[in-house]
Amino acid sequence: MKKLIFFTIILSLPFIVFSAVPSDSKYSTDGTNIFLEDPLNDATDQPNMILCFMGNVGVDLMLNQGNFKALVNEALCDQGGRTKSGPQSSDANAAAGQSAQASAPEYIEVIGNGSRVDNDSDMIGKVWVPMSNDMDQDGTDDPMTIYTNTTVTASPSSSLPYGVFKMDYTVLLDGSADNLMQGILQANAEGALVWIDSMQMMGNTITNKLYLQKTSATVGKGVIQWPKFEQSEVPNLYVYSFGYDADTYCRSEISKNGQAASDDTVYCYDTRKAQGIREIFRYGLYDSTTGARHNLSQGGFPVTTTVTGTKAFGFANFWGVHFPDTVIAALANGSVLTRDRGPNATGESYTLSIGGMKLKKVTTAHVSLDSLDSLTMNTYFDSNNTLGISASGEYQFNYDKTNDRFEITHARNYNTQPPTDSKLGTAITFTRAQWLSEYPTQGKGGYIRGFGSVYITKQAMTTPSSTTANEAVFLETEVNVKPADYPATLYCVQNCFSAATVSAFLTSLSGTPLSYGPYTEATYRQGSVDTSEVITYTKNNLNYQVSATDAIWPTLSTAQTDAIGGTDHRWGTRTGALVTDLSSVACPADHTEATGDEYCEWALRNNNVSTFYRISSGYQRWDKKWLLTDASGDIVDFSEPTPVYYQVPTGAAYGDYSAEEIGLDYNSFGSLHGFPGSCYNTSTGVFTDNCWTGSNWYPWVSRFDIPVNETTGVVYTARGQTGTKYLVRQLEGVVYLAPVANPGNITLGDASLLPTDSFTDVGPNGGDNYIGAKPTVDGSVSVIHGVKQ
Repeated sequence: MKKLIFFTIILSLPFIVFSAVPSDSKYSTDGTNIFLEDPLNDATDQPNMILCFMGNVGVDLMLNQGNFKALVNEALCDQGGRTKSGPQSSDANAAAGQSAQASAPEYIEVIGNGSRVDNDSDMIGKVWVPMSNDMDQDGTDDPMTIYTNTTVTASPSSSLPYGVFKMDYTVLLDGSADNLMQGILQANAEGALVWIDSMQMMGNTITNKLYLQKTSATVGKGVIQWPKFEQSEVPNLYVYSFGYDADTYCRSEISKNGQAASDDTVYCYDTRKAQGIREIFRYGLYDSTTGARHNLSQGGFPVTTTVTGTKAFGFANFWGVHFPDTVIAALANGSVLTRDRGPNATGESYTLSIGGMKLKKVTTAHVSLDSLDSLTMNTYFDSNNTLGISASGEYQFNYDKTNDRFEITHARNYNTQPPTDSKLGTAITFTRAQWLSEYPTQGKGGYIRGFGSVYITKQAMTTPSSTTANEAVFLETEVNVKPADYPATLYCVQNCFSAATVSAFLTSLSGTPLSYGPYTEATYRQGSVDTSEVITYTKNNLNYQVSATDAIWPTLSTAQTDAIGGTDHRWGTRTGALVTDLSSVACPADHTEATGDEYCEWALRNNNVSTFYRISSGYQRWDKKWLLTDASGDIVDFSEPTPVYYQVPTGAAYGDYSAEEIGLDYNSFGSLHGFPGSCYNTSTGVFTDNCWTGSNWYPWVSRFDIPVNETTGVVYTARGQTGTKYLVRQLEGVVYLAPVANPGNITLGDASLLPTDSFTDVGPNGGDNYIGAKPTVDGSVSVIHGVKQ
């Protein structure tokens, strides 16, 4: 797990929905959980993750049915992991990679056992969880097993908000005789939630403690002990108190390392949903008439495979095949996967084919330059003293319709990891006329997060209000190409790569990375090339070859993965436009005469070419092409993400995207991606270009969310708010609270409430308390993330 098992303090802020669709529809009844995001959550992510993770094992669904197998999607329980920090890259490659990463499930296979004698008896749940973490910081994950034993005495009620339960857990590294971690999570008969967690790490004993009591539906208090690493291998031990009512949440440091607090100020925040800034992790789409959940036509399904005689359970969907890393590494072309149809059912067998790249077909529509007013675009500019651009590089810019000029506001800074976009002290500005004077035959391409790839033609530069085809801004839409439709040959003139160029770049990471990255030097961010510099891709089954070698990325070592994180190529490679006929990118005669270059990517627009291709490849599993073929030779056609369009309301709160229509990707129920965002200063409550606090990053937050409203909370499948209409519901997210003055009426917890309970060892060293070795279950998966199969 990203955070060594389990979870955090959460304040849920429910929505009230007034719906015209049926009151018993999923749109009307699905819950919306919005959680408080506060620095103390870093200390309490583990207990929240425990509750989420263990709740989705489904012990209650399998009572008295013996040992059973369950898959839990770790990514959906990692509250802290889903909260992005620091600036996020806004180029097309990064946006695609981030969307795929967010959509790819992280299933963990666990064994559970639930028992109950009768309705008047306690429910007993035992769960065995395999896990791995790099505990010794040697770059290799260390496998471990988590043993848990839970006794549930009472269900939640108004007087017992958490019910009454006690969970004991013990963690051992596989092959070790000593406990790595022990913990208790319990809700007692007084209605309080108590957590103690102690672990050994790098010679230190790290102990977390939490006491949280709700004294009414909207009022509570608590205290937490928080060991925090601060530029040292030895953690500082903090104790914080906190309290809240219906409108306000306050916290204060009580002590540091057993001494006086380093800052005993009481910090308070407005907990009213409307006063905070939300970041929504999950959205659902619903039928606008019936309110039923909208799912893709061919969703994913659970699969099994056998590796070195051991049966493994995973999941297959549009984004690939999802198993633990050790299983993924053993899969190859020809591996057999079997659909898991559930207990006592025989599933279909599929042959796995793995391609090292993906091919997309691009089509273009046309919008005016004026319609892009103020939207932030990412692109590469060559140095040009006349325009005031002193150095070539990646920049953020926008078109200012009011002043009829372009503004470059940020430059890419490669001295941070990951690279960040740093605000310029003074924006670089130039008019349309100045651009045309410098580049009379060229337009400008870019990428707008939440909007798409664009190319501003020279005609659009001349007439910014034009929407005429080929005389306006080209707005691109990408769709995946099925292998049967792959063209035999594709030609590349910009951002071309091969196995050799990727290998050379990876080798350079041990020293000074190549300035042109994993691409050919002649085509990297070049406007034109001569015939000798054109790269030819030839179809080879699921891949394309250059010089008889598949142009794909190899598996990277941990050192290479770490090193590439400091470059702008951590999201893999993505070619420029690929064409089947080189005449499609033939440069104008005057350009060829002046430069000697025959081919220009930007000439696509001059030549009225509205469709072309792009190849992408990388080292992550979602960068590859995973295909399942059934016994009849038919490929399982998993549904690809559906593009939908949202009309952003008008208002200053929506920033650059006020009144704009943006494109989003609907990957599956609960997965809607593509929202533009920026960093949010949690101290001042405003969006900021300065994402660094001095010791860590401010969170990255979407500039707006889609409300739960049948009029304004809708999306459409086509631009211009046309096509099929879907209702949108927020399912889960966090709210960053606005700071307020201390009202003086919030009761905080105190240090005396910190729990002191002793541990019960339920692992191999626990004697009579040992729950036993992890059982072997040969049957099918019975529960997938809380859903009984």
